[in-house]
This record gives sequence, structure tokens and C-alpha cells, in this order.
Amino acid sequence: MKAFEQLNFGRQPTLLTALKSRRKIELDELELQLVAIGHIEYRRACGLKKEAAVEAVRRAYGVSRDTVLSWEKRLRKDRGQLEVSRRIAFARNSVGNDFRIKLHSDEELANNGSEYKRIRRLSKLNA
Repeated sequence: MKAFEQLNFGRQPTLLTALKSRRKIELDELELQLVAIGHIEYRRACGLKKEAAVEAVRRAYGVSRDTVLSWEKRLRKDRGQLEVSRRIAFARNSVGNDFRIKLHSDEELANNGSEYKRIRRLSKLNA
């Protein structure tokens, strides 16, 4: 309650102050990497080979194959096993669902890749 009162008077309460972090990757970038894992799993569930699915994501995101392949392991550590497994299951179960198909379309992959590249450029400028 006190934190909200402090906000009303233009002060930033300690409770709402961001912690200093040594992370090189921001939350938005991690989220888009998690989305990329979903794109891969959706395409695999549609019958595409893993290499082809990884290649599509790699091209859209503008990163190397090894970078894409490293994301799932790191995301399991950073975001948790449950969150990554949940996203993978959601992507696999999206096959045949008209609404969910849009989330994993080629157009959406291109949009996510563009956003990822934009965030990467901004993070390099702010470094």
C-alpha cells in the first residue's frame, strides 16, 4: 500500500525499483526466442524436418543455426522447464486449430523475426 502512496506523490518506491542485472539479454528478446521455439515445434508437428524448421527460423531471425539450437536449453534454464514445455505443447497442439495457425504462420514468423532484429539493434546501441 505504501508503495502506491509513494507513486501518487511522484516518488519511486524501493519495491518497484529494478534490480541491477548482468544479463545481456532483455525479457523481450527472451520472449521472442521462446516464440521461435514455438515456430520450430509447430512446423515439426506439421511434418517438416527439424533442420528445415530451424532453417526457417534462422533466416527470419537473422541468426546462425547453432544460435537457434542453443535457445531451447538456455530458455529452460532462464524461463523454467515448465514454461518452455508448455509453449512447445501449445505449438504442437496448434496444428489444425484455425486461430492458432495464425500464430505460427510464415507471416507471423517474419514479423517476429523483424521484431527480434529490431530489439537486437537497440540493445547494441544501448550497450
